[in-house]
Amino acid sequence: MIALEDSLIHVGLTKKTREALALAHKNIGLTYMSEKGYVKAKAHFLKTLTYSLDDSTAEYNLLMIEGHLLRRTEKKEKLWDAIETYYKALKLKPYNGEPYFFIGKS
Repeated sequence: MIALEDSLIHVGLTKKTREALALAHKNIGLTYMSEKGYVKAKAHFLKTLTYSLDDSTAEYNLLMIEGHLLRRTEKKEKLWDAIETYYKALKLKPYNGEPYFFIGKS
């Protein structure tokens, strides 16, 4: 599906095609995220949001990725930014424990 994305865009996207592309990008993003390939995952979640503007899971994952990238710098001011980013993720999914875990690790 992703390999045909440019061709599909050229001929015009139907609602179902948009949904399929959003899902494909989200799944690829999740795969990269699980492998800690945060930069590639971020690109796919951003693509997801171009096809599905209200996808809270993609928004949540983008915030988590941003937090992870900030934590990787190990700079004190970036760690505080990471904590703030994880709190933003919590607002989207308040019952998910993952942001709490990374807030504690930061």
